[in-house]
Amino acid sequence: MFKIKETNLERKLLSYIVLILLFVLSIFIVNGTFISIIPSTPLNKTWTNNNQPDFTFTPTSNINTTFPCILMIDNIKYGTNYTSLNNSLTNITANLTLTQGTHSWFINCTDVNGSNFSITRTIYVDTSNPSSSITLPLTNTSTNDTTVEINFTLIDNLATAINYY
Repeated sequence: MFKIKETNLERKLLSYIVLILLFVLSIFIVNGTFISIIPSTPLNKTWTNNNQPDFTFTPTSNINTTFPCILMIDNIKYGTNYTSLNNSLTNITANLTLTQGTHSWFINCTDVNGSNFSITRTIYVDTSNPSSSITLPLTNTSTNDTTVEINFTLIDNLATAINYY
């Protein structure tokens, strides 16, 4: 008889633990999930000659109407919007100059449920113009040919391919 009471006590304790876990889970479900962040621009793998570009995104929370969002570039804080509006396109301009080269960026926003990060995107900053040199025809060459062959070389400090128009 004593063992039956002990088993009943264990069952009651287990039932209470399950009820508490379900209660905590239901609070989380009612409050919603963490904030979601959809980056808009610049698109992934975008080239720019602007070393302080604008970054746009849409944060969404089913709790807060405004919340702070931080622009992170190469894991360094490059700007903050403390009053990002829920479900609205938001802009943060890089407040520090980006060096030439490849950079990774993401947005971190925080609502009452906590922080969340957007996907990480890549941006290429190239503020130097490509250089060109014409090898044919030679300088000061004169011709009556209507189909002149022109050879030239384009060089860029970062790009591996150059579109020439």
